[in-house]
Amino acid sequence: MFTYYLKNTIRSRREQRQLAERTASRQGRDVFPPSWDSLRVEDREEPPAVELTISDAQGRVVRRITGPVQQGFQRVAWDLRLPGPTVTLAGRGGGAGSPPDDEEFGFGGRGGVGPFAPPGTYQVALAKRVDGVTTPLGTPQRFDVYLLDSDENAGRSAAIIAFQEQASKLQRAMMGANSLAGELANRVTALRRAIEETPGAPAQLSTDVRTIDADLRAIREQLDGDPTLNRRQEPTPPSLMGRMQVMTQGARSLEPPTATQRRQYDILSTEFASLLVRLRAIADTRLRAAETGAEQAGAPWTPGRIPEWKP
Repeated sequence: MFTYYLKNTIRSRREQRQLAERTASRQGRDVFPPSWDSLRVEDREEPPAVELTISDAQGRVVRRITGPVQQGFQRVAWDLRLPGPTVTLAGRGGGAGSPPDDEEFGFGGRGGVGPFAPPGTYQVALAKRVDGVTTPLGTPQRFDVYLLDSDENAGRSAAIIAFQEQASKLQRAMMGANSLAGELANRVTALRRAIEETPGAPAQLSTDVRTIDADLRAIREQLDGDPTLNRRQEPTPPSLMGRMQVMTQGARSLEPPTATQRRQYDILSTEFASLLVRLRAIADTRLRAAETGAEQAGAPWTPGRIPEWKP
């Protein structure tokens, strides 16, 4: 639990202006409307924040958290965890290509929760961030993180934390690949329709896009399972995302990983590596080439393409 004291509230430009207007009004002075340029600057300003940066004994930043900006004593809690594998987004739509729901796919049950920080000496530094500019405040403070465990179990708990950190890194990559595959699928679907509506599009271009679509479907099936069997309530071989969920079960505690969880990690490490190579080839090379061909053929615009135009 970090405690800090602010002598004054950190206000945004809008809040400073409004405070000055209220003061002038109480004193009977004229209050003039702000210029459009001033309002535009206010609209684009980042909200001020107090930033607490936590570093390990080697000086590596392990976590950044924000705190209140109001005057007086404030307290901010660190959950003793490293960053989570995904960013928690407000207003998730749940559509294709959107980030998975936190409660369903997150590490240990939540997307915003990462593995426990290893025991050791840490340092926390305080700063204020106003309109994107960070200014240090006060003096960094050191503290220790230790296991509430007996000495004979300390090594065992450290090994558990190390496995959680490994699993979280793998989960971050897998969830990113799963979301990317959904985004690419949307782009391919739109590109196929655009090419169908373009009379001058080469036949080879249509063939290339259909091949990309088939390969991408195979990747998504390997990640999420066979949709044909799933829709008919038939048992399916374990998908990679299903294995990932098994691997991360119980990660919110310091219970040791089971042999099954370690086995899932070994399987995923091998199979996901080869899948990622195929996915990267589609994203970086094959789909870009097809979109370039569609642009040259004058196809309707589709997501992911930068349109060309010359006056």
